[in-house]
Amino acid sequence: MFHPIYAPLRLPEDREALAGWLSAHPWPYHASGDIHFDEALRRIDNGGFSGGDQESYWIMGNELRLGLIRVFDLDDIDDGNPMLDLRLAESARGHGLGRQGLEWLTGLMFQRYPRLQRLAGNTRDDNLAMQAVFRHCGYALEGRFREAWNCPDGSRRDSLYYGILRREWERRRQPDRSFWPSTA
Repeated sequence: MFHPIYAPLRLPEDREALAGWLSAHPWPYHASGDIHFDEALRRIDNGGFSGGDQESYWIMGNELRLGLIRVFDLDDIDDGNPMLDLRLAESARGHGLGRQGLEWLTGLMFQRYPRLQRLAGNTRDDNLAMQAVFRHCGYALEGRFREAWNCPDGSRRDSLYYGILRREWERRRQPDRSFWPSTA
């Protein structure tokens, strides 16, 4: 199994690298679609990836940037839920990095923020890979918003909303002892 390293995105130091990375890969399941370098710079400069109520992390492997995982709406920790965004380089897709990244981020958020009760994310109804990642990591499908996702080509897709509760995450961390013999 591949063991990625998660490195905080550092802006402004990573500004050019992030813009280059975002513009180098296709994003077929993101609302904005493919991003050109100048558009990526504009989003970065407008606070789209760090600061305030969000944090972003590179998913690194062999000193290569394989993915980016971002959590935002951190100001909702006490009365709502932060949301997440996960992107993988085209060559890194289909190798389990999405699952590893989501498990890592979920654990980080619940450990760092003791008052956090839930974490959520959404994806399009045709993004079967991300749906599998959510399910594998213990997230439950909580809602389907019909034709709520505006696609870059002007079409609309259903948006699927997934979430995990702290108690569900904690239960997943406990070893299954049901098969152990009783000591009584």
